[in-house]
Amino acid sequence: MDDDCCYRPCESIGCPDGWAEDTTTGTFYEYKVLKDRERNWYDSRAECQRAGGDLASIKTSEEWQFVKGLLPNHDVWLGGSDAEEEGNWVWTDGSPVTFSVWYQTGTGRIHNCIAVRSERWYDNECSLNRYAVCKIPA
Repeated sequence: MDDDCCYRPCESIGCPDGWAEDTTTGTFYEYKVLKDRERNWYDSRAECQRAGGDLASIKTSEEWQFVKGLLPNHDVWLGGSDAEEEGNWVWTDGSPVTFSVWYQTGTGRIHNCIAVRSERWYDNECSLNRYAVCKIPA
């Protein structure tokens, strides 16, 4: 695969740190890690929406490589959930989770939100407090 395919940081064309381009659509996004305080998944989502985006959806391995480079050494929320239907993971934008790097997935009604630990995803109780990653379109 071409190194410039699909997803790339855009500092070379003057974007600030934390911005990237989806080269398949030409869309630019800012990825903002909320590290001011920990929040549950729902409050994290509301904070991302106040900033003009949503909790981050990760659609490709290239996008994941970029985002994981921004992550602190701390558990972090992403925008995936199976709260509507157990085992049917969807992003906050309504699209299905088709790319993933699961460490583990559990079952049960309380583990419905995607969190990251040590560069791997796991499903976690949405009411727990974590940092979060927002994805904000330009």
